[in-house]
Amino acid sequence: MLTIWEGWLEISPFSSDDIRLAHKEICLPDITDILILAVKFARHARLSPSLSTDVDSSSLLTFN
Repeated sequence: MLTIWEGWLEISPFSSDDIRLAHKEICLPDITDILILAVKFARHARLSPSLSTDVDSSSLLTFN
């Protein structure tokens, strides 16, 4: 699992606790960086990002 926070840039190397818990937390400067990372992960998984067309939806991007 990966948890991404918005704030000061903080990406520490993986620790033994991260591996044991199968969880890593990182902090990126702004939402733009978070969205870029999410899209890169999705494309790596061969998913295609698209903008939500539902005006009443709280989703910004969907991945197919």
